[in-house]
Amino acid sequence: MRTGSTCQAVGLVVMASLLGEIPTALGQERFPIAVRAASDALEAGHVHAKTLSIGRPQVGALVYPMSLEASAYVSVRKKKNYGTPELVELIKTSISSVHERIPKTPRLHVGDLSLKHGGPMQGHASHQSGRDADIGYFLRTGHDPGRFKRATATTLDVQRTWALLESILATGHTEVIFSDRRLLKVLRNHAEKTQNLNPDLVKRWFDGDETTPNQRPTLRHLKGHQNHFHLRVYAPKSHVKLE
Repeated sequence: MRTGSTCQAVGLVVMASLLGEIPTALGQERFPIAVRAASDALEAGHVHAKTLSIGRPQVGALVYPMSLEASAYVSVRKKKNYGTPELVELIKTSISSVHERIPKTPRLHVGDLSLKHGGPMQGHASHQSGRDADIGYFLRTGHDPGRFKRATATTLDVQRTWALLESILATGHTEVIFSDRRLLKVLRNHAEKTQNLNPDLVKRWFDGDETTPNQRPTLRHLKGHQNHFHLRVYAPKSHVKLE
């Protein structure tokens, strides 16, 4: 539990960052709301002291983000590779799990996360608060570890791509994954044949939870996602909502 002096010190650090970064990312009119919301969340112990994901994916900002760095498993887009710890760690551990499960797995390209301070990013309606990432598909033929390539039902490496998605979904930290309906169809066929995988989970991921009203599926079609899928995570230890 934080002491009053610790809260005050943390608050000062965050305020300094907010003063420099939030106005350009969120706009001047939301600045006082962001400062108040961040202070309240820190004092209540609801978020990490270091990283704050402020607002929504469509209108948001980042303070002290974590960067996803290139590795033997991942290639990234520099200056657009920032996110919350929840997002970055999930990407790293999920891709690593595919390499552990399936030998000779190639490097995978991860595209845009967020800018260093969040806010609007060219070409995106979201990606503003560090909870979104564009991730490539593993391909059976024509795989390129340094960029996105269009996947089809024939070229998609279903085994590796599903292993990645299953690892992400199994954590329970996924808000939504946008893909293409033609790819989702073959992925579902594979998932339904996977041993030791609860069929109720598969149904919930692809169809939604019938026991919960208006509960949409986690895996959804969205136009423009034939060469990558869009991951959005919950970030309970970083996320600061703006009412």
